[in-house]
Amino acid sequence: MQFHLTLFIASEDGLPVKETLENIKAQVANTLADFKPEFERS
Repeated sequence: MQFHLTLFIASEDGLPVKETLENIKAQVANTLADFKPEFERS
């Protein structure tokens, strides 16, 4: 027997946590990319 458990976790405002975290991750990556030239000069 195999079981597959699927959970849906949402914040208080109903937004899915996984999608929210993926969005934050993408925005952090974009911000770091914007500052990359500054890091390379050091």
